[in-house]
Amino acid sequence: MLLGVSTFDDPVHELRGKVMLPDLIICFPSCLVVIDPGRLNDNFADGWDSFGSLLALPDGISKSWLWRAGGWKIPATLPASPLISRRLVAHPRSSWVPVNRIIQSFGRLGVDRGMSALIDKIPCAVETRQDMDGKAYKWTAMRCFLDTRPSNEAGPSGDQFFVIDSHRDGAVFHIHRGDVASIRMLESPSQAIDAYSSHVLSGKPGEFDFMPWSRIV
Repeated sequence: MLLGVSTFDDPVHELRGKVMLPDLIICFPSCLVVIDPGRLNDNFADGWDSFGSLLALPDGISKSWLWRAGGWKIPATLPASPLISRRLVAHPRSSWVPVNRIIQSFGRLGVDRGMSALIDKIPCAVETRQDMDGKAYKWTAMRCFLDTRPSNEAGPSGDQFFVIDSHRDGAVFHIHRGDVASIRMLESPSQAIDAYSSHVLSGKPGEFDFMPWSRIV
């Protein structure tokens, strides 16, 4: 277990000079895991709910991975990008990617075509919301909290998992190997993701098989 510190210049508050951000680094047999500790009194365990979308996750996932931390990451390089989190459950603070961007990363379908196929199955993937002035706008509510691809990899591979960020039903959607038209639901998601995480962190070979927990919508 190691402590890493990233430094950067704050372009907004220049008088602050160098800003230092600590990270906890755990060395596993197969990888390094960087854990963002968050800040004192600003995590969900302390009642801080500025990112209430975390409540869209099943309790077994949110309280296992994110209740007291700002996110877990397996970075391709160190220092890690604060905006990219792959292979482990991500925090909504910076790393929940809208489904249209995931579809774009597959490269096999146009985004419009892929989103049309998705919305046919899950109409609430895109919601109409209102801004502070009461004007309506479209919001991509379907957000990816776990992408099993490495952070530097694109294309229709691996598994991606999503929630509707405004829902509180704990439903988890699953895209396998870029097959948007056959989007799936993950059953017993806490158990499935725990088993997957154990597979990754213990360095077991090959891809984890989510199919025993997954069914087509």
